[in-house]
Amino acid sequence: MTIVVKDANDQYPEFLQDRFLTTMKECSPIGSRVTQVQATDKDEGLNAELSYSITQGNTPRRFRIDPESGRITVAHRLDFEKEKGYELIVSVRDKGLPQLISKQVVKVNITVEDCNDNLPIFSEPSYTVQIREDSLIGTVVIKVTASDKDTGAFQNFVFGIVEPDENYQFIIRTEGRLVQFYWIGYLIGKNNRNIFLKSLHVIRPVINHLLVMHS
Repeated sequence: MTIVVKDANDQYPEFLQDRFLTTMKECSPIGSRVTQVQATDKDEGLNAELSYSITQGNTPRRFRIDPESGRITVAHRLDFEKEKGYELIVSVRDKGLPQLISKQVVKVNITVEDCNDNLPIFSEPSYTVQIREDSLIGTVVIKVTASDKDTGAFQNFVFGIVEPDENYQFIIRTEGRLVQFYWIGYLIGKNNRNIFLKSLHVIRPVINHLLVMHS
């Protein structure tokens, strides 16, 4: 007589690791791999086949987990300025009858890192200043400022003049100081000009107008 002992679904799935720490750039494309959780089951056959799911921490649904492999990927665009981190709770169950759910869960901590995805903006939409025609070369006409929602090195600005006046009478320093580069009195007397229209930019072409008038 041959007696065949069939497997009963009496073993709970067990995770191989209870916590994952990882970082993701906010500009990571949808579908980017975050990490992969793994579990085992001492049963056999269907009783050992596993299904993974995210049960907490995924609101709104920024991430997706493959129920078969446990691979977690980016499902929607991340935004560092709105959410700087997530803690996902992952559970696993087998496919036996009855289904058994692991007695433990896995915590996946995701730190979102900033990307340079916000345009810098000037503190004012336009600037108007007056300068004497006998001002010396090197006179600071105005100091413009800008801001950026991004963080760290992304807040280090480089200023430039996009549309200079035809005589190139001004330069702008890295820190945003517009400096007289030529003796204005000479140019006014020569060209009878008294208004100089500038367009400034910060790193990217964010345009801001500056009207400089002599007095």
